[in-house]
Amino acid sequence: MALFPVVPRLIEDFDPIMPVMPVTRWADDLYRWPALVNRLFEPLNDFGRTEVNETDSQICVRSDVSHFKPEEIHVSTDGKRLTIHAKHEEKADKYGTICREIKRSYKMPENADCKSMTSTMNSNGILNIKIPKKEIEKEVPIAVEYKK
Repeated sequence: MALFPVVPRLIEDFDPIMPVMPVTRWADDLYRWPALVNRLFEPLNDFGRTEVNETDSQICVRSDVSHFKPEEIHVSTDGKRLTIHAKHEEKADKYGTICREIKRSYKMPENADCKSMTSTMNSNGILNIKIPKKEIEKEVPIAVEYKK
């Protein structure tokens, strides 16, 4: 027995009644309510979103830390792993306590130059970390001398 019943889609993609698809999708989502709930709360899931992009010369990490002050954000590396840790201390108000914390760790490739890493944060709360890559050592052929 399934936790949520599986209800087939009311209108398939190849149906000639495509203009009414948004209405039927909404009606269909009422039967499949977990999908509707996920779509309603998508904007809330963007908190702490991180993107990692790699080029030939560097690795760029962008993270949304807009809910934190710059002094609450710590970026560190041990040469093998990059760690972003942000913690907003607990504050008590009449409704309870507030505490925010995120921690992201990324394994660095062998050719990452972690000693030359830079991190900046803009006014929108986007943390940009740039890690340059080391030159890959090329194999150098060595001539073999033959002596009789």
